[in-house]
Amino acid sequence: MLTVVGGSYGAAPVNTVAPVVTGTTTVGSTLTTTDGTWAGAPAPTFTYQWFRSPSTSIGGATSSTYVLVAGDIGFGIFCRVRATNIIAPSGVTADSNTTASIGGIAPVNTVAPVVSGTATFGQTLSTTNGTWTGTPAPTFTYQWQRVTTNIGGATSSTYVLVAADVGNTIRCVVTATNSTAAVSANSNSTATVAATVPGAPTIGTATATGTTTATVSYTAPASNGGSVITSYTATSSPGGITGTLSQAGSGTITVSGLTTNTSYTFTVTATNAIGTSAASAASNSVTPVLISYLYTWGRNNNGQLGLGNTTNYSSPKQVGSLTTWNTSQGGFAADFIAYTKTDGTLWSWGRNDFGQLGLGNTTYYSSPKQVGALTAWSTVAVGTEHTLALKTDGTMWSWGYGNSGRLGLNNTTNYSSPKQIGSLTTWYKISVGSGHCLAIKTDGTLWSWGVNGSGQLGLGNTTAYSSPSQIGALTTWLSTACGRYHSLVIKTDGTLWVWGNGGSGRLGLGNETSFSSPKQVGALTTWAIAKGANNFSIAKTTAGALYSWGNNGSGQLGLNNTTYYSSPKQVGSLTTWGTISCGTGQTLATTTSNTLFAWGRNQNGQLGLEDTTDRSSPQQIGALTTWLGVAASGYFSTATKS
Repeated sequence: MLTVVGGSYGAAPVNTVAPVVTGTTTVGSTLTTTDGTWAGAPAPTFTYQWFRSPSTSIGGATSSTYVLVAGDIGFGIFCRVRATNIIAPSGVTADSNTTASIGGIAPVNTVAPVVSGTATFGQTLSTTNGTWTGTPAPTFTYQWQRVTTNIGGATSSTYVLVAADVGNTIRCVVTATNSTAAVSANSNSTATVAATVPGAPTIGTATATGTTTATVSYTAPASNGGSVITSYTATSSPGGITGTLSQAGSGTITVSGLTTNTSYTFTVTATNAIGTSAASAASNSVTPVLISYLYTWGRNNNGQLGLGNTTNYSSPKQVGSLTTWNTSQGGFAADFIAYTKTDGTLWSWGRNDFGQLGLGNTTYYSSPKQVGALTAWSTVAVGTEHTLALKTDGTMWSWGYGNSGRLGLNNTTNYSSPKQIGSLTTWYKISVGSGHCLAIKTDGTLWSWGVNGSGQLGLGNTTAYSSPSQIGALTTWLSTACGRYHSLVIKTDGTLWVWGNGGSGRLGLGNETSFSSPKQVGALTTWAIAKGANNFSIAKTTAGALYSWGNNGSGQLGLNNTTYYSSPKQVGSLTTWGTISCGTGQTLATTTSNTLFAWGRNQNGQLGLEDTTDRSSPQQIGALTTWLGVAASGYFSTATKS
């Protein structure tokens, strides 16, 4: 047995040379420690514990080597070596040197960022970050560029394309940053950015401004689609009637061609070089109201001008101050007037021998008097001494001189107040001559009654009829007109048909023969309006050209002569004629620009030209451009204007 000397055996470990750590101080690199140099007996064994300075142990790091991780970045690393022998079973420690602060690995882009999205104004582009190596994992920032120029404020991973981008390519610069470095990588570039249609305008206020017009205000859209807005269009509902304003910004659009007394709303669209925007919301509802003044001039011996006197006038004079007269009424050769108003009331004045004013008496009146209290009258037409009218319910009424059955009441009695003709509610169009009447039903059939000495009823004979009789079996009649002793009717196919007294060539058939059944005038299929007078006729085509034929002793054909013609002759070369009418020897017409013209007989100033001289070609009455409708009568004229 060994004897312990001095009460001890051996010596505890003593470190004489400290451990040394070697290796690269970068994340992912391996550090290695030496044990150092130790005295003591018996020779010690060693264990290890790695630390982040100043004194934080690293869990699990207990070998003589250590692989640096991201958590070590910014710290010095050292290793504590513990030497243990039987004298010092708890061991004696010695710390190694401390490494330099651990650094990360700078980001490295291995897959470039990619931009996706539609390269169109207003669309959103997005970028990926791409793929990066580096430690620690980087964070990312973004800068969008127009070609290579930074776009101010565009610093997120998405970008909404604006007008300035149109025509350019767009890319995103992605910068990856970690504790070691900030490194940038460019994305792909988009296709060239295209403009698109504008955004929808904001609707404003619609306002009715006339009988057929309205204005619509709007605010320009926030987005013009990347292309300058060139125009705005307002569209009506119903009807799809449009008005356009050529400008880039907010404004007010005028819409013309609306129907009087119809309710409309409007939407507005914006148009640029690319196309047209979606429609705005609908506007408020508006209703254009007829603003129609009544003017008369010419002979006034029976107060037929409605001016409260019996003075003749050779220029237009306004009848009262009302603004609600319908635009095209009146008569053929009478010394009285009947007009409806937009409120459905009926008014008459002038000569009244046979009760033709419908006022229940035979008193003459020189200013307008309402016929009853009804508000359901739609159309009125007058002959020499009788009146025919339609109500809104499709019923037909007559009054005045009943000779030869011209009132259609199955008798020859005079009536001074309205009497219904039969019980039908399908009457549609009417016209009145000196002593005969024509009417069309809603089924397109044509009917006539009254005086028939010249075959003007079109029934194949010269027998007078006191109630409506159908002319043939056709259902294609469209509009009617009566002269003194002849008739003119247009069919739905645009052909013109005539019959009755052919004297002076008034039928337009190339002769002066009278016919008691319909005969076609030429071969044209473009007739739109026809009117008959004492012994001549006028008609307009769908192209707006005006034709006339018949007696021309006062130049009433407008052909710059006084020659009679038995077939249609064009009046000048204008194709802008609007409403037309002819009286005993004068013709009136408006144009599509709402000017007013007259020609023919003028001994009572009925041409409105401030004299009593006949004219054989159209002469403009004044300079106004607001005339709406005309109605020439015996020796006087009426017209409405806005």
